[in-house]
Amino acid sequence: MPQPLSAGDAPSSDLQRESWLARRGPLLLCLAATLPLLLPVLNPAVQLYYRDTLRLYYPVKKFIADQLALGRLPFWDPWTESGTSLLGQMSPGLLHPFTLLYLALPFDLAFKLNHLLAMPVAAAGAYQLARRLPAGRPAAAVAGIIYGGCGYLLSVAGSNLPYALGAATVPWAIAGLLWLCARPSAGKLLGAGFALSLCCYAGEPQSALFAGVIGGALALLLPLCGPEAAVKPGARSASWLRPALRRVGLTAAWGAVALCLAAPALVPAGLRLRSSSRWSGLSSEEKTSFELDPARLLGMVVPRAFDEVSGELHGDDALPFWEYFAGDRASFSDSSGLGAPALLLALLAALCERRGRWLALGGLLFALGACGGALGVYDLLLKLIPGLGLFRYSEKLLAPSALLFALGAARGAELALAGERAPAALLAKLGVGAAVLLGLAWALVFSLRPALEQALLLGGRRHDPLAAPALVELLLPGLVTAAVLSAGLGLIALHRVRSPRGPHLSGLLAAGLCAASTLTYGAELLHTANADLVHAPPPIGAEMLRRAGPSEGRWRMLFDTKGSRTFAIESAEERFRAAATVLRTMEPQLDALFCESTQSYFSLPDPPYGRALGGNTGNFARLFGVRFLATLEERLSRSAWKATPFTKAADGLYLREVDPGPRAFLVDRLFEPPARQDVIEVFVEDAFAPRDAAVLSPADAARVHPVHPDGRPVGTATFARRGPDEALVQTSAPGARFLVVGEHFDAGWTATVDGVPSPVVAADGLALGLWLPGGDHQVRLRFRPAGFAAGLSVAAFTAAALALLAFGRRRARIPPV
Repeated sequence: MPQPLSAGDAPSSDLQRESWLARRGPLLLCLAATLPLLLPVLNPAVQLYYRDTLRLYYPVKKFIADQLALGRLPFWDPWTESGTSLLGQMSPGLLHPFTLLYLALPFDLAFKLNHLLAMPVAAAGAYQLARRLPAGRPAAAVAGIIYGGCGYLLSVAGSNLPYALGAATVPWAIAGLLWLCARPSAGKLLGAGFALSLCCYAGEPQSALFAGVIGGALALLLPLCGPEAAVKPGARSASWLRPALRRVGLTAAWGAVALCLAAPALVPAGLRLRSSSRWSGLSSEEKTSFELDPARLLGMVVPRAFDEVSGELHGDDALPFWEYFAGDRASFSDSSGLGAPALLLALLAALCERRGRWLALGGLLFALGACGGALGVYDLLLKLIPGLGLFRYSEKLLAPSALLFALGAARGAELALAGERAPAALLAKLGVGAAVLLGLAWALVFSLRPALEQALLLGGRRHDPLAAPALVELLLPGLVTAAVLSAGLGLIALHRVRSPRGPHLSGLLAAGLCAASTLTYGAELLHTANADLVHAPPPIGAEMLRRAGPSEGRWRMLFDTKGSRTFAIESAEERFRAAATVLRTMEPQLDALFCESTQSYFSLPDPPYGRALGGNTGNFARLFGVRFLATLEERLSRSAWKATPFTKAADGLYLREVDPGPRAFLVDRLFEPPARQDVIEVFVEDAFAPRDAAVLSPADAARVHPVHPDGRPVGTATFARRGPDEALVQTSAPGARFLVVGEHFDAGWTATVDGVPSPVVAADGLALGLWLPGGDHQVRLRFRPAGFAAGLSVAAFTAAALALLAFGRRRARIPPV
């Protein structure tokens, strides 16, 4: 018979609740730490707009959402670059699970969540990875808060979607590998490989490379850093070799499975990569683009002073960032912030254990590598990491650097706040010492302020008299903030020394301090503007819609905006003025919200397309059926545009409407380029007439029958788009002709003529072309990404094989009834 509870007994439900809070509380704190940064962005009255978020991903994701609402998976985007493969470009992340947000939610909310969810996903992933180091739950929460709220991740979440999602997935992928190495199985291999493949599905394969490098290193080095590595030093090499080889094999299997699972995204992008300029390696300009100024590494400790902040201090463009840290190019990441507590904890781990030293060394190497050629470390990493040279922007190395420092901080928190007193005492000394040094730096800057401002004025790039005081005004409170945070960590460590029975509380206090640290630099990194900014058509877009009506496969526009100026907008900081200029000129991709765009602004541009666009505007417009030509006032004197009668459409913007001609047409003359010339060189010549003839490469010419003028009418062709990736062309001609369709050529296009397959070749190196016999014909064009079917088959076979193997082994372990 159950006994009644005494007054001192607690109900079992209370004990279970306490146990649940102890187990889940640190993870919940880790996730909740990002809410103060995210909640203001979820206001329906605002929308993200900064950099590529507005000028690339908003229109592309809007197209994807619109097509999903119609029950279509949009492989082909006809509204961009005269048509482009979304899987071939890869960066749109079409197959990423977050694409489902656009099916379930209103577009503006789904678009924001697509960006913002990167932070909690990254925080939870770093938490799980830190647990595998190992680290206790409060210490793991420290890692999650630091990485999920680091300056790099916050910056790219508001400015470049795939880089945020890729970086957020990296800790999950590495945690999956360590999970696999602990107790290998087919099911774990499938799960870990899928986590790594999500980096590619996010549209950021470079993050998969970072995950592979860091994951492989941790898989090999962590066993060397554990207690078992020091039991018998003399026998270490013999006892370690076999497990090491086993982990190398598991890491290789993990990478191979991930490649197979990501094949539906990787194969189409790989085929596109081979035809792009990136295949031959990065140019010298690309290698130096978006390098981190070495001085900005100080921003890891001191908030805001070394970040790209608004010009609110003086109400103009006197930004310290542009004067002292941007160089000749814009920054990729607005902030490198990690916070003083994160670095102090990582330093403690490096001082106390081998594992912490490896993490700190890796974080330091990646941080220095983010500076590109300035320090020489990036060149070393290019030699050490195979495949790194295919990717641009050394500043992206801040992501793996932040992750490694966050993991080091978790180990430091575990040693000092959940371990012995000695590491806690050392952390207290480090915190107080750092606070003192930062306080002395503040006193030095304050006392030497006039001389410092004069030195900055002389050393600045533009010698802007307002930039120097602005930098000092940011630096002084930044030093105070870093000193207070350092002292706070020292006090937490001192409390741990005095009260050794409260490791859980000390760890949670450290996690809370790290959360407060992220607010000191992160509050301004998710830039928003009034949602009307992206809803109302800009003046020139409204004018085109008034003249031509909605563009549904009927007209395209070509906007010449290179060297465009920033439109003057009173009482607006530089970021918003730049966004307003992009909107007014509807470039690079924003015109796709209103018409079919010819603009090219993706990660894998087509070099022949770019050469043709810049080489002969008239021929390009005639081939692709451009209806509107637009330019800026200062560009009217360009020779290529001089003879064209433009009319003013808006302030500083001029528009010309031309006859676009039919989207599909027949020609009766084919030829190959002369010796020592390629197809595009012939196309851009003024003597070439795209409506009268087509030039083919020798390889394409060998795939079609010859066509010659026969003195009879050339015939007619009527184009009708049946969907983004399907079109129907009705033709009638007295003899054999060559059909040209003004859609950007891609190897994924196929055609049938009256139901019979017919080869599609690159007409003029740019558009779709195929040979037709005389008579009346129905040509059906359909696009499926080249390599997608093969990639899907590989992924499905890999997933099915591993799932069956895991299921079979599980059933084998079940005893018979």
